[in-house]
Amino acid sequence: MNIVPPVHDGSRLLISSFYNGSMMLALDDDRPEAELVWKGRSDNEIATPGLHSVMTTPVIRGDYVYGVGSFGQLRALNAATGARLWETQDLIGERARWASAFIVAHEDRFFINNDRGDLIIAKLSPSGYEEISRARLITPTSNSSNRRRLGGVNWVAAAYANLHVVIRNDHEVLHASLAAADYPTVPAFPSPVRRTTVSRPDATVTPEHGQPPLTIQFAANGTVAGDVSTFQFGEFYLLSGRGVNTPLFILDDGVMAMDPFRSGSFEEVRTEVTRITDKPITTIVTTRAYTPDSERLGEYPNLVDVVAHANTATAVGRMDLPTSDRARFTPTRIYERELTLNEDHNQVVLYHVGVGPTDGDSVVVVPRFNMAYLGDLFPSKGVPIIESELGGDASALPDTLTRVAEILEETGVTFVLPGRASPPTPQTLLGWFTVDDVREYASFCRDLFTAVRDALRAGYSIDETVANLELPEKYRGYNLNHARSYVQTVVAELR
Repeated sequence: MNIVPPVHDGSRLLISSFYNGSMMLALDDDRPEAELVWKGRSDNEIATPGLHSVMTTPVIRGDYVYGVGSFGQLRALNAATGARLWETQDLIGERARWASAFIVAHEDRFFINNDRGDLIIAKLSPSGYEEISRARLITPTSNSSNRRRLGGVNWVAAAYANLHVVIRNDHEVLHASLAAADYPTVPAFPSPVRRTTVSRPDATVTPEHGQPPLTIQFAANGTVAGDVSTFQFGEFYLLSGRGVNTPLFILDDGVMAMDPFRSGSFEEVRTEVTRITDKPITTIVTTRAYTPDSERLGEYPNLVDVVAHANTATAVGRMDLPTSDRARFTPTRIYERELTLNEDHNQVVLYHVGVGPTDGDSVVVVPRFNMAYLGDLFPSKGVPIIESELGGDASALPDTLTRVAEILEETGVTFVLPGRASPPTPQTLLGWFTVDDVREYASFCRDLFTAVRDALRAGYSIDETVANLELPEKYRGYNLNHARSYVQTVVAELR
């Protein structure tokens, strides 16, 4: 996504893209050649160290670059190194994918019209952002598809000439004077009206025990129903980085997190969530029976619901937890076969169709995005991790997965988020896994169980069974790292 034009300033040429950030070139004065000065290294649209402009053309003033990042952050960079000096969300006010503002330099200040329809006069400097004045200029009317709080947006750059501004939305073109003489009753503003507090480069939570950092990324592709103006897009994200995945659904009144305990502490999870929204985590969905580390339960001060299958609630009841943690994390809503959460565009449907890696595994379907999250029912293309102590059953898993695939097809799911597989790059997860992959995984689990059972019945030892495990060619590339644990589980089941 290279929407913005390059910015030419003397011998410098700045280029910016949404996913990979910016790069600065030094142009040769005598011949058509350029030298790379610096280049952003991120391929993440959310955890962005530099400047990832979407529609906003950055500006270069002296030794500094000013622009708006992928989630509406007004940022300042060192033009010589690309290092970020500061950022603020106050220019646009909403932390949302593709939030934008259009910057025009004028003498010692900047005229900026944001996609909320505001016109702002501000000063930008290496030390921060000083807002001189702000006024509502025009009504935002375009459907942004992922800005529920704001509704419409105004993704239109304003034009300026002769002390006037010209702007449009979908319904009108507006021409307004900027001359003070035309507004005799409006009091003069001091300069600046306010100096906005800016944040310096990310102060992140240190991962526990040297673990790899978490990464949050965009997940949902959206759906179209009828006219393109009904396009719904961009409220589903995926938190990953520790060998497990935690989907996050941004609701009208908070965030729904699925299996957040497995990813990290509350502080770590919340640090990543704040990159995309200031809404609190209000709902936790646990997709499996589990025995979490009580130290990772953390404090979820705004928690309203913990949702799980009845067998998961039973497993939590068996855990040795402090009374306060048990009260907070024992499921408040349980179900047996099917449960619908929320209404309309916030709807999430949970299904339990049988025993899987545990006896409390849930299928999570989000109709708005034609998407499903399967947790450890479909962790990755590899040997399943069966937890017998939590009711898991290797022999029952293939039939359960077959029923899962049937439900996904019946509910119109087009892509599937797994429980453990590492997300692909670039950011968009559309097409990562599909219902056909779930069907294939069901066949893999059936063929795997049959091969292990037959080898054991033929008298092979556990070591011999693992060493001689042969599966059809179509499963080439499947990960067999957990084969020994799986064989031991089958031995116990056959006994």
